[in-house]
Amino acid sequence: MLAVTLGEMVKVNNAQTTPYMDEVFHVRQTQHYCAGNWTVWDPKITTLPGLYLLSALIAHCASYIFKKPSTHWCSLEKLRFVNIVMSVLIFLVMYTLFRKLSRRLKDDPGLGIQPIHRTCCMMNSLVLTCFPLLYFYNLLYYTDVGSVLFVMASYSCSIRGHHFKSAMRYRESWPIPVLR
Repeated sequence: MLAVTLGEMVKVNNAQTTPYMDEVFHVRQTQHYCAGNWTVWDPKITTLPGLYLLSALIAHCASYIFKKPSTHWCSLEKLRFVNIVMSVLIFLVMYTLFRKLSRRLKDDPGLGIQPIHRTCCMMNSLVLTCFPLLYFYNLLYYTDVGSVLFVMASYSCSIRGHHFKSAMRYRESWPIPVLR
């Protein structure tokens, strides 16, 4: 599925070489952060800056490792790839959730529900990761994929009893005070 998604990403990048709809705002904001302009904020953006901060962090790390400027890593194509990586992480989080819930079913035979086989857990995770409304945004630089990832990661921590980690996963999408 990853190969298919990467192929689709190439097609989208070739067909839509400029930011599509709201990508204009998201890409521009991230490019400001990649350039170190932390005090710039576009008032037309109505979402939290988690995606922009994460992308800028990745760009700065890649800049340090590969000795290229951080702005090199903030082209439209590379920013769109961030959502592909996050969709893979969504799949992994979903899979661990299904496995955890399946073990709970196994531990509580009074429910009368059979545990879910590992293959079914994997297929269910794949189906949810490829849900059309989510899959479309994997190919663009929108905040939806990151939001789903953080919510699912938070839920995953919560059902494991790691409530502090769950709260921190949620907090990762909070607005961070602008550095002056």
